[in-house]
Amino acid sequence: MIVGWSLHNLGHVALHAGVLGTAAAKFRESLLFRWRLGPGAEVAASLAGMASVALREGQLIEAVRMLGAADRMLESTGFMLSQADELVRGADLTAIRLQLEDVAFVAAFAEGHAAKFEDLEAMSNAVSQHARGRGS
Repeated sequence: MIVGWSLHNLGHVALHAGVLGTAAAKFRESLLFRWRLGPGAEVAASLAGMASVALREGQLIEAVRMLGAADRMLESTGFMLSQADELVRGADLTAIRLQLEDVAFVAAFAEGHAAKFEDLEAMSNAVSQHARGRGS
């Protein structure tokens, strides 16, 4: 559990420093570590972290899908994000809403919301590979 949070927090440090490749790698590593525990707030937080990277990489649809998946996970488990993660998630949602048409936002959020737990790895892979490929 501590390793997952440590990796997640390192992801936020890299994200706020603008080192998106490292942020994606840390959030992805935390996500893979946390998956073993099953759905919950920890996985949702890692998905929200990956969504933050996607947003900053300009992958708005991927970011919304991941936020939709995180939202569903929180709803289905009854858990909540930490205050710090919730602040970042809220700011990211606002930023995406300003850049994306409502129809596209709603469709992508619904797609993420409907994603199966097993499908989340593919979402995180796409964001991680994009961030590494750009050399951020």
